[in-house]
Amino acid sequence: MNCFEPVARGTMDGMRVLLGMVSGLALGCGSALVATDESADESSCEHGTEACPCVDDACHVGLQCIGGLCVAIDCWPGESGCTCLDEQCLAESICVEGICMPGGCLPGELGCPCIDEQCFAGLACVGGTCSDSSDSSDSSDSSDSSDSSGSSGSSGSSDDTGSEGGELDCLDLDPTQVYLLGTYEESAGYLIAIAHPSEPYVSCAGFPSVVLRAHLRPADGHFLWSDIVDDDHVYDLHPEPLVWGPGWSYPPDELLNDVAISTPTCHGPDWILDPASGEVIYRCNGMVFRAGGEVIGQLVGGWMKAILPDETLLTCDSPCTVASLALSPPGADPYPIIPPTELEGEVLAFRHVPGQPGALWLAVSHDPSSNVRWVLQDGVASFDGSYADWPWNNWNNAALAADGSLWRVTNAATNDFVTRQTIDGPIEIIYTEEGAPDNLLDTSQWPFVYLHGSALVTGP
Repeated sequence: MNCFEPVARGTMDGMRVLLGMVSGLALGCGSALVATDESADESSCEHGTEACPCVDDACHVGLQCIGGLCVAIDCWPGESGCTCLDEQCLAESICVEGICMPGGCLPGELGCPCIDEQCFAGLACVGGTCSDSSDSSDSSDSSDSSDSSGSSGSSGSSDDTGSEGGELDCLDLDPTQVYLLGTYEESAGYLIAIAHPSEPYVSCAGFPSVVLRAHLRPADGHFLWSDIVDDDHVYDLHPEPLVWGPGWSYPPDELLNDVAISTPTCHGPDWILDPASGEVIYRCNGMVFRAGGEVIGQLVGGWMKAILPDETLLTCDSPCTVASLALSPPGADPYPIIPPTELEGEVLAFRHVPGQPGALWLAVSHDPSSNVRWVLQDGVASFDGSYADWPWNNWNNAALAADGSLWRVTNAATNDFVTRQTIDGPIEIIYTEEGAPDNLLDTSQWPFVYLHGSALVTGP
């Protein structure tokens, strides 16, 4: 049997061939790691469980009987909404970044399904489908939907936001909000700029290279950062203005005004902020210090994520999973948190709960579509609510605002955007590059801030 026989999409023959490929994978073709009937050790294999023989063509809950074996398949490869099979899909679906989408549709785009009755800027949700708002201006329903879409984010159109652009006061940022650390040119990660996702034409700049880590200091809203080249220091940003000549030029002396935070020489400092004092907490050679050199204690392993009022440190590995979370009290051995059995998966973001000293929010992704928020206090995690199911198959970077909303940067097939989610609320599209200019560094208008492996920055 040929495990890589091509699929004739949209035909019954294609359906048969694709199902044959699925069965072939389940039976050991290609690189599938599932035993065949002949190789399975039936004496040690409980029938009906994963990778074991079926029981009268049936399996335990969550498994399917394919080729006489129980296989964990939540979604048939090749079907709409499921993973692609050899970069191909059934019927009219098209493989988009590994997922079969109906006709290549990305939720929120023109002619595709709406996202909680919202669409990307310039589109209106009409009957569950994103349509050109100009085509539906006579409909009161589409007008309402278009208003809703527009209020949820800022378009890249210079006609809408460019005239309102200008320099962002980066010495007075709001540490309860989430800011975008982007770039003035899509292909230039070194032209770093800061903007609120809802106002991509209002920004400030002044970084020498690639920012490695950044936080907003809660006391004054200053932007503290360390860079990937000069990683022996943490800096307090005092931005330098762009220069018009004609065409915008990035500040020539980026560190001219920035203030270095007092830290001993340390290669690649792992650092966070104390939410109460705003002090920099950093690690060098297995020891943790406050800015200025006061010793907190020893810490081995993991990355620092938060410091509690008693100077206990929360750490986790990279990538940060629930299983790798640990609490390290001063002078004592680290110990794992006590999660309920359902608290599993990747930790997307952390945040100190406002008004509750010692309490932390954890945004956790159980799987790509299921995301929840938990509260961690006294070493014990408890459920705090669910976010809307995630309709896209990828995302980069996440942050929690002081109101508990979850913000994410997402890179899709045809558009990059930033979203905001509240507990039990809809997904709001706050920022999109759709309609943005190609390069505002060559015009007299204030530059647009693009995504480029961008980080989201907020207070501790």
